[in-house]
Amino acid sequence: MAHAIGERPVAKAMLAGLALAICGTVLPYTMFAGETQADVLMETYMTIPAGVLIATGLVKAMLAPASSTWAGAAATSSPLSSRA
Repeated sequence: MAHAIGERPVAKAMLAGLALAICGTVLPYTMFAGETQADVLMETYMTIPAGVLIATGLVKAMLAPASSTWAGAAATSSPLSSRA
């Protein structure tokens, strides 16, 4: 898919936003840093199914490096990024 998009930073940013929105809607604990939700999870983990907790961990681990790659790719191709 990255080859089909090519050098289109707006399209890449829109797809990244869509992916984050879908993940955040389905698994809300994937959206923020772990320390932000640690207290909530410590109190409510017994009410959340094990599969959801595992999926949250896996998706969070995949989104962290992917989101920094998307942001970096969009920032380096921005017209404003070439200013000194």
